Amino acid sequence: MPIPPALVQDPWEKRVPGLGLGRDPVRTPIPWEDAPKAGFTTGTPWLPLGADHAARSVAAAGA
Repeated sequence: MPIPPALVQDPWEKRVPGLGLGRDPVRTPIPWEDAPKAGFTTGTPWLPLGADHAARSVAAAGA
């Protein structure tokens, strides 16, 4: 999932922005269920959830 520049966490991407060298797109939170914040946290996830997180959740995979 693409990470907006303002939300980048990976140090490499912060040092060399725009080259796509950061790992953040593959480190987004695991969506556990179709719930607010995907059942991952009650706070704000360090990286955004994908728009399709409900369909890709652990709960949906077990259905």
